[in-house]
Amino acid sequence: KDQDDSVSSLGTNIVLAMVSCGSDNQRDLTISVFQGYLMFADYDHTYTFVLFTDNKREWLPVFEEAKKNFTSKEPRLKVRLTLLDVETSKDDKVSNQFRRCAGYRITPGFYKRLYDLGYNRVIYLDADTLILDNMNELWRSWKNMEGKTFGFVSEVNIAKGWYVQQIRTGQIKQSHVMGPYGINSGVMLWDTNLTVKNNFPAVLDDIMKRYYLQ
Repeated sequence: KDQDDSVSSLGTNIVLAMVSCGSDNQRDLTISVFQGYLMFADYDHTYTFVLFTDNKREWLPVFEEAKKNFTSKEPRLKVRLTLLDVETSKDDKVSNQFRRCAGYRITPGFYKRLYDLGYNRVIYLDADTLILDNMNELWRSWKNMEGKTFGFVSEVNIAKGWYVQQIRTGQIKQSHVMGPYGINSGVMLWDTNLTVKNNFPAVLDDIMKRYYLQ
């Protein structure tokens, strides 16, 4: 395993996982996240960037080009490209409520693959996330999450957040909002070990029935 199973022993390898497929816009957004990741990296940690994509061959030269401005940090960076497991996710009732890339992160093809690769704890980011600092403080949040499977970002204000747009267009109801302002799954701390052990598909199915598929 790349990481110790004990949350109190986080080690120095920070793992970032993303899903990107389909359009040139997705590719450009993902590269911006990747470069932000490198820009704020320090020398006390190693960094693993795991990208799930539908075209590994296309991404290899893109990453090589993106790394050119960060050659001094490259030895402490590992990039792993993983193909989307379309067969695993195509019949998933929950993920099919979203676009393919957006929904893939909650399928076994995503979290089970990370677990099998030895990444028990990861930071998940959407491709449109803007990185303005290193990931160290976020990674240290694992110490406050022992026994928890996920850590989500909370929307700051329901009146201005993503949820109000969805409510206005009839995509979701007010009753679908979890917590005071709703959660944003575009930034998550994810324990893949607990996800596998706790039968995540059944848990997620229950959550979706309560908050989304009404």
